[in-house]
Amino acid sequence: MSNTDFTHGSLYLAGFAQARAPHVGLIIPTSDVLGTLVHIRVDRETSDVWTYQCRAQRISGDMFMSSLLKLREASAGAISVEQLQETAASVSAPRNDDFGECLPWSLRVLQKLHDMGLLNVMDIDGLGREFEEFAAGNQAYARRDRFPNIAVSHFCQYNNPPMVTADRLCHCQSELSSAQGSRQANRPTVTETVRQISCVRR
Repeated sequence: MSNTDFTHGSLYLAGFAQARAPHVGLIIPTSDVLGTLVHIRVDRETSDVWTYQCRAQRISGDMFMSSLLKLREASAGAISVEQLQETAASVSAPRNDDFGECLPWSLRVLQKLHDMGLLNVMDIDGLGREFEEFAAGNQAYARRDRFPNIAVSHFCQYNNPPMVTADRLCHCQSELSSAQGSRQANRPTVTETVRQISCVRR
């Protein structure tokens, strides 16, 4: 993908090159140079287990960032930095120091954003595999003189509203059944019709 897929205010999964597998976090760029990163890390000086961190992160010129997978386009309705920070802080970090926990944690944050209606993830496990495959080939981009490689996820429909949940669908179907029963002897009014359509589209 070209750098036209890099837009300020959009949400990305970010990969950082390291020996065994990329370190992973979520970032919202505020410019070509900087963004706000949320991730978990093990800092032996302060803790022996994974801990949450939010920090300003260099993008252009960073020697470790290799991958940016776009999840939501800012022009489709941006997720704010504050919403990302609050959501990420509410997802517990693993109480261990096992290698590779950063991607599963990031996916849990994305699942919560989806549940909140801020992101439309079609397949969270597929998204995880997609990122692993994409980031695995980007080692050469982890240089100060190269911009991270960019791709757009096939598992996030960021131009559409979140999918209807089963509970919401049942609620809408119940409302529709009640409305249809009350109208058996009468023609539907404009107000009733609009309410049905609005319910299905939520």
